[in-house]
Amino acid sequence: MYKKNTIKEFTNDDELIFFCEQTWGDYIRSLDKSTILNLLSVQSHGLKQGGIYDNKIIKVYEKEIGKFPPVPLDVVVYRGGKMKIAGRPFLSASFYKSKAKEFAEKDGLHKIIIRKGVHVVPSLWLSQTGAFGEKEVIFDVSLLHKRIGYYEYY
Repeated sequence: MYKKNTIKEFTNDDELIFFCEQTWGDYIRSLDKSTILNLLSVQSHGLKQGGIYDNKIIKVYEKEIGKFPPVPLDVVVYRGGKMKIAGRPFLSASFYKSKAKEFAEKDGLHKIIIRKGVHVVPSLWLSQTGAFGEKEVIFDVSLLHKRIGYYEYY
């Protein structure tokens, strides 16, 4: 499907939908509705440690992220905004550069290479198939490594 030793950057919905379905579709369909709703709640606001509700959702992410099937190849995603925010152990990034640019403002646009074999929560694929506005994944900030001109997630 994809060439070996390449870093995949998605540019169209059909290809991204196929990738998400092949990678996470069966697993997500096996999740209970409560878990999905908890994982989706990150979309309404950033999760900060210290709040009772946020702490509950952070615990769900800590428990669930490693259960998602690993990313099967190196993939590029983009984040608009800060890369490290005190008290926020999970952040989001978009598969599409154009979407991330909408959030870049003063803190810039950041390229992240998600390395093959790591785990993310594909929030774009948690709700109904194909209905994924910002086309995001949620990642664990502790696995981010700064490089010159980009970040690596491994």
